[in-house]
Amino acid sequence: MKVKYLSAFFIFLALTQVLQAERAEIPLNLATWQRMGGDTDGVDEDSVLYYQTFEYGAGGWTGVDLTDPGAMWHRNSYNAYSGQSWWCADTLLVGYENNWLQYLISPPINLFGTSNPVLTCRVYWAVESPSTWGAYDGWDGCNVWASVTGGNVWEVLQPTYPAYTCQSLYSFGWRWEMGTGIPGWAGSSGGWVDASFDLSAYAMANFQLRFAFCSDEATCTVDNPSLIGFFVDNIEVRDGQTLYLSNFEPDQFYPDDLTSSTGEPYGDFWVLTEESYHSQTHSWTCDDQPLLSDALISPPISIPVDMRTEMSYWVYCDMPDADGDNDDYLDDYYYIEVAPAGSAVWTPLVYDWAHNGSQLSWVERTNGYWDGLPTDNIDLTPWAGQEIQIRFRVVTDDNNDGGQGEGLFIDDVLLLSNFLPENDAGAYRLIVPFPTYEDQDSVNCTLDLVNYGTENQNQVPAFWSVNGVPTALIPWSDIGAGETVSRSFIWTPPSVGEFNFMAYTQLSGDEDQSNDTSLAGTVEVTPMGVFEFGYDHRQITYMPEFYTFNFSQGNGPMIYFTPAADGIPGILYGEIIKAVFYSEGTFNLHIFSAGSPTSPGAEIYSRSVTIDAGSLYPNWAEIDITDVSYLQGGHPDFWVWLEITSDDYTPHITGYLDDCFVPGHFFAFDGLDANSTIVNFNIRAILTGTTPVNPEKPNPQNPAYSLFPAYPNPFNP
Repeated sequence: MKVKYLSAFFIFLALTQVLQAERAEIPLNLATWQRMGGDTDGVDEDSVLYYQTFEYGAGGWTGVDLTDPGAMWHRNSYNAYSGQSWWCADTLLVGYENNWLQYLISPPINLFGTSNPVLTCRVYWAVESPSTWGAYDGWDGCNVWASVTGGNVWEVLQPTYPAYTCQSLYSFGWRWEMGTGIPGWAGSSGGWVDASFDLSAYAMANFQLRFAFCSDEATCTVDNPSLIGFFVDNIEVRDGQTLYLSNFEPDQFYPDDLTSSTGEPYGDFWVLTEESYHSQTHSWTCDDQPLLSDALISPPISIPVDMRTEMSYWVYCDMPDADGDNDDYLDDYYYIEVAPAGSAVWTPLVYDWAHNGSQLSWVERTNGYWDGLPTDNIDLTPWAGQEIQIRFRVVTDDNNDGGQGEGLFIDDVLLLSNFLPENDAGAYRLIVPFPTYEDQDSVNCTLDLVNYGTENQNQVPAFWSVNGVPTALIPWSDIGAGETVSRSFIWTPPSVGEFNFMAYTQLSGDEDQSNDTSLAGTVEVTPMGVFEFGYDHRQITYMPEFYTFNFSQGNGPMIYFTPAADGIPGILYGEIIKAVFYSEGTFNLHIFSAGSPTSPGAEIYSRSVTIDAGSLYPNWAEIDITDVSYLQGGHPDFWVWLEITSDDYTPHITGYLDDCFVPGHFFAFDGLDANSTIVNFNIRAILTGTTPVNPEKPNPQNPAYSLFPAYPNPFNP
């Protein structure tokens, strides 16, 4: 598959700067930092677990061409059809890696004079699921080829059964430069199946066949352990009763055994250099060559237990072809991956590319990107207690349509480890769901209580607070080390107005109070019969920094509104779509019918909308939808799409990169496909109408009360 580029809604601007995940600025290494004239105040030298400047050589780091894994076809009893089957896989990985092209080749056989030669075999495949991208309808795949020229020229054999599931595989066509139209099997066979091929068109004296497996640059067994590769067994070529080729077991083959080969590797271009560096006078560099999958691998590094370990490094990424074809997918970029020492299973942590300063000069990176969004850090803590290796893996496409540079430069790799606190509990994900309105019987609020420390905690005090008035979240929760407990509580809105919501823990001896509090911001209670629907976390009321998202022409944010599921199954009337924009501009507003939870239905309304200066942040722009007949007098689900029509991405919608707490409502849409995202967009809908009938409230029956010990409230002392 292709890695999504940070374009469309993935490219973001900042309010006043490009925002990075919040963290303290920690110098790299105390002694080195001192030599460089850095400020050492507050730096704990003991926190430096590993620091490599490459000033005294390679430092145990090595370059590897991952397009050259060696021959991977072999006999194995794992998942075999009978005895031992041919399997294209790395046995340590129990599957395959990216960027493979592997062949299992028959000896030459003479089919001259045959009338109806047939290849039969048993096959099993479990590879990446197919999808369409441009001229391709699948990613990784497998197939069978034939040659009558001694292996100089090959063409794909079409099976009698089972039919190929894809007609144009990206891995063969793009990654290994064979062009479009290479068919094959993709996805899963669902078990061992019979396969048959008519060879009558190849009744010649020098016939050979080969079984091929090919993978592209992303998604393999590492990402999905069920992708165990391609298996073949019980191979025969016959013309009637005459046997020409047979291969069943290690000692059961005719006329000779099968052999294996690989695609032509693209080369290892990692070298130690003095051409450019951050700390004098060396760095590692990988040249900007086409079709690379080149890894720079560290020596083993031990990750300590009971500590948080994070990585940083310095990079100069002179690889300008990040998205030279402007298709919103990355072309030239790199991964950071980690594996237990000696393991074949490499886990990708982040990816990155030439942007945000690294395309111009040396910059420090303390985080990366995943699924199109920035990560908080580069966290190695999950490997605590293990010896690991780290690798930088460069991936490039087959051209330089975005330009060609000097390549990727890496220097000053740093691992910092800090002890985890023993006693540390906090509140997280306080959710006060929309809508909140006058005379509402109850609002079902939820909250996560997290034990960030290394000790189990019993009876953790927790409170939720409205306008500074706390309510104890009874009973107190017992939370195991590293665990999360989800709690819920009921809030009854007292009146129309605005209410400041928060929740917090008060663990005795808490060693880190920075994570004690979770905010829900300002909750607005609307008048009876007015309902505001939304799925953001009201961050606009308490987070001064937000993102403004770039959508290219024909793309835009999409919201799925579900009034009945949100607790309002009454008769409703559409009034307003409201949104927070950061720039002026014109867009097309589209409204779609319910459809499904993952895709909009038919378009039922559209018009052009202009956002002027008076409708920009901090104001909410309000768009009248009273003329949308579909939203008048009912309670249907509906989708709203803001289609950007200008080539300068305006108007910019605002939002947040925080994980959305109510999934299934935020999407990026291009007119065809709705792609779910964890991004929060500041887009809401106001509807009016009737509420569901609440059951009559029982009269109070002298309820019993108990007093809790007095406690300090740090937010309302």
